[in-house]
Amino acid sequence: MESMLNKLKSTVTKVTADVTSAVMGNPVTREFEVGRHIASGGPGMCWRIYNGTKKSTKQEVAVFVFDKKMHPLEESRDCLAFCTEPVFASLSNVLGQWDNLPSPVPNDIKEYKLYDVETKYGLLQVRVQRG
Repeated sequence: MESMLNKLKSTVTKVTADVTSAVMGNPVTREFEVGRHIASGGPGMCWRIYNGTKKSTKQEVAVFVFDKKMHPLEESRDCLAFCTEPVFASLSNVLGQWDNLPSPVPNDIKEYKLYDVETKYGLLQVRVQRG
């Protein structure tokens, strides 16, 4: 039992350190509390998505973080980050792209099935955007 608790403590400590190192120094952390890593998205699944809350209003948000150390850009900061309405995963994640996700992959992502209306609406959006 003690071994299991030590393993849990170690995991929580590592996740906290990962989140802190990913967003420290980013202005987003002044206004938003960053929570756990919940998803990934974008080309090459390089954006990590965290849950979070706006400090002033306690409104739930999703925090998107791009680690520049893994993908060098010209700026000198460590990462790019922005916030949106809450999400639980990216479309790529629910379709089976699990790169750059926390381990183990959460069951709600692994077991998610799109409704027919979601698929149809998504295809309609693609068609409208393509003209």
